[in-house]
Amino acid sequence: TDLTGKTVIINLEAGYGDNIIQARFATEVWRRGGKCVLCCDRTVHSLFMRIPGVDHCITLREVQSTPHDFWIPGFSCSWIFGHTVETIPNEPYIFAKPESVEIWKQIVKGDKPKIGIRWSGNPQFEHQQFRIFPPEKMINLYKNNDHIQFYSLQRDSDLRELPDQVSDLQHLLISWEDTAACIENLDLVISSCTSIAHLAAAMGKPTWVIVPILPYHVWAYGDKHSPWYEDSTLVFRQKKFSKWDDVFEEVALKISQDFPKK
Repeated sequence: TDLTGKTVIINLEAGYGDNIIQARFATEVWRRGGKCVLCCDRTVHSLFMRIPGVDHCITLREVQSTPHDFWIPGFSCSWIFGHTVETIPNEPYIFAKPESVEIWKQIVKGDKPKIGIRWSGNPQFEHQQFRIFPPEKMINLYKNNDHIQFYSLQRDSDLRELPDQVSDLQHLLISWEDTAACIENLDLVISSCTSIAHLAAAMGKPTWVIVPILPYHVWAYGDKHSPWYEDSTLVFRQKKFSKWDDVFEEVALKISQDFPKK
């Protein structure tokens, strides 16, 4: 569909992770000649303004006062633009602010490989009961890996006392710009199904995602990868409900293979 001269509002729905998933479709509007306006929470406006094709961002209260030709619910974008699982655009589309990246180079520094971890997301998410696991299983990945520096990206909820080998960044991750700049300086992000997993993958950062036996839709297709982030994700799937030991054994083995001791 030719959108030349048309303004399209994409209303990003649900939580931050879903907002990140859906924001990629601004580029679809732009490639069709249109002007895309993203409707989302103000806290992500500056981050989303760097997505190719985004003209500007608004909040829900500003929709009626924003001239537009079309309005699309975020969850409907993939089929409205004619995509199947095989054709979903999955190249990196979110980029950290360069000056913030430079600042975070002074925080996340050193010669060791740098791995960020996030063990849980929004406790109000309706899928939460399936995706949670004992945080210690992820925190304890530092064991036998003293050649790697681990950083906790957990903030707001489910906070834990961390060993010295895991740097706690909760008080420094003030905004989404901080989080993106931090991630840009890491070598790898390991996360449960959270907005952090989506952000890191959307940035093209190597991202390992721990998903439950009943996965969220973006992780449901494919085996080791997600068609939504084909080049940046590696998916570790739970095989038996409530059992996570074998999943983290796989993760630990993969760490030893990708980040061997010298």
